[in-house]
Amino acid sequence: MHPRELERKRKILFIAGTTSEAEMFGPIRKQLPGGDILAISVNKNSKKRTEIEKVFQSLNFPCKAMWAPSQGKAYQIIKETQPDIVVVGHDITPGPRLFVECASSLNIPTLLVQDGLWDGKEKECRVGNFWSFIRYWRSIPPAFFSFIKHKDYSWGQRFEILWFELRHGEKGRKLPIYGHGKCTKIAVFSDTVKDLRVSEGIKPERIMVTGNPKFDQIFNCKKVDCKQRVCQRYGIPLTSEIITLLTQPYVGKEGWSINQRERFISVIAEAAMTLPNIELVIKVHPVEAEADYLEIGKKLSRLPLISKSLILPELIVASSVIITVASTAALEAMAAEKPVIIVNLFGAPEPLFYKESGAIYVDREEDILPAIRKALYDPHIREQMREPMERFVYEQAHLQDGQASKRIADLILSMTSSENPLKV
Repeated sequence: MHPRELERKRKILFIAGTTSEAEMFGPIRKQLPGGDILAISVNKNSKKRTEIEKVFQSLNFPCKAMWAPSQGKAYQIIKETQPDIVVVGHDITPGPRLFVECASSLNIPTLLVQDGLWDGKEKECRVGNFWSFIRYWRSIPPAFFSFIKHKDYSWGQRFEILWFELRHGEKGRKLPIYGHGKCTKIAVFSDTVKDLRVSEGIKPERIMVTGNPKFDQIFNCKKVDCKQRVCQRYGIPLTSEIITLLTQPYVGKEGWSINQRERFISVIAEAAMTLPNIELVIKVHPVEAEADYLEIGKKLSRLPLISKSLILPELIVASSVIITVASTAALEAMAAEKPVIIVNLFGAPEPLFYKESGAIYVDREEDILPAIRKALYDPHIREQMREPMERFVYEQAHLQDGQASKRIADLILSMTSSENPLKV
């Protein structure tokens, strides 16, 4: 019998609003075999909600869907499940935030597990500038019209979602940034992240440095022949060098236009595909639409492999080079000892997390192909990148020992109390 099964059976409620959060919770769940586990998929978009549920099902993770979150529904779920703890991957977006608030009101501990990179340049609160405010209000009429025509919802459901957005929606509002919510404790990537949040006013006793399950998966994938797996699965010649381009949801949210996204993808793809014996893979971010990138792909000189369902840790380990603009997956690639190229074509401030990180930084189109050549073929450049990448990975992602999931599971167990106010 697993030693944890000898302990009192904990009831643990996981709340996921994205597929990446669901994937992150999977390895933690495996470290809690004696617990009574339930996951809630929270996303008003029916397609994304279904994708989250599929991830949980693939992980053998009991899951329920919540298509239109509300304070009443969150309270009802918590009252019915009687959890000892609520675990979230985000503490600011409306759905998870409601669960955190409801749990806190009942003295149930809550844990935020850091899901992505936290930008040190952020201020404690984010408020849109004047033009982003104007763009937001201009977007409401077409968005409202599209929503009303949506066939996935009844009229009652449509009004419920609209009422929820008016009361709890995040757009156009002044909100704390990720990590400044009301969770009892926060499990972060590293000491560097902890120091950053402490400097912003979060009490140090609330923050626990654990590393993250994302890096455990990389650690384990490095032990097997992932390239053979990926090549066999997608019909890629084993002799090809795989270059992976990781997308980000920057259109609108980060000020990118649709044309800028197409330009970003096109110039990188065409540069990479001029090289011999290269297979380009475009891994679409979990919150983006794969169809948008397939349309871009049709305009390229040849169609690369484009998908959002690829198993990211395996793909990273199978790749020879990783290219992105800014991504947690780039940090995972560094943990896998893969050369990373950061491409910033539109004049954004240099990403803080990649300063002196060992990544190759490119901000001009004409430098993309030389950068790829260096990362692929120049052993001296790759050796120069190795030491700063190792240092950067430790600073940003803690120990690479494959034990982050266990550390988070141990934290969950330590936070659960035998005196649950909902238990009779």
